[in-house]
Amino acid sequence: MEPHVFPPLLSRHLGDPAAVLELMVEAAAEATAVTGVGIGLLVSADRSRGPDGALRWARLAGGWAGRGVATFGLAGDENRFPSGAFSSAFATARQAGLLAAPHAGVVCDVCPTSNVVLGVYETITDHPLRQLLSAGVRVTLNADDPLLVDTTIGEEYERARRKLGLDDAQLAAIAHTSLQASAAPGDLTSSAAAAIEAWLGGEPEQTTRQEKRSDAS
Repeated sequence: MEPHVFPPLLSRHLGDPAAVLELMVEAAAEATAVTGVGIGLLVSADRSRGPDGALRWARLAGGWAGRGVATFGLAGDENRFPSGAFSSAFATARQAGLLAAPHAGVVCDVCPTSNVVLGVYETITDHPLRQLLSAGVRVTLNADDPLLVDTTIGEEYERARRKLGLDDAQLAAIAHTSLQASAAPGDLTSSAAAAIEAWLGGEPEQTTRQEKRSDAS
């Protein structure tokens, strides 16, 4: 799992944002110890708080690289705050060993249910997921903030099949993209990719254990 977090959102309740990030890293490690599911946090900066704020968060996130934080992101209104102004923050994050994943970046992490809840589309069937795939856009299926959107990644895959008409090959391709675009370790990526291919080939009983591990993507 790669949860997208912005610690300052919790600072009113939990104190200093840097300490909140540390708490999140500790909580993720505890969850991994209990469940066996790997977790790498995607620490985001807020475009509206400016390049200096983003640079600060890139440095803070980089301090946890390889120790619970895997990726640096950028959230907010892309039209009002273009990504170019944040190049220094992303350079800093990359130098620390983090993946760079600005919101609305190259790989589109989509949650059709969230888009409906937020009023972007009226119904799931209006979502352009099929058009994105047909155009060659790299897409992954994801959940969203559970306080706002009542869905899971598995449910998004099921809706993509039932409501949007995606077939097994398309769903498998999306799952492969989620691995390729993630910060998951190589051995997990390889075993999960093999599990996806085994599922696509109709061998569900042999892949049950691997499918469980692939949730870490």
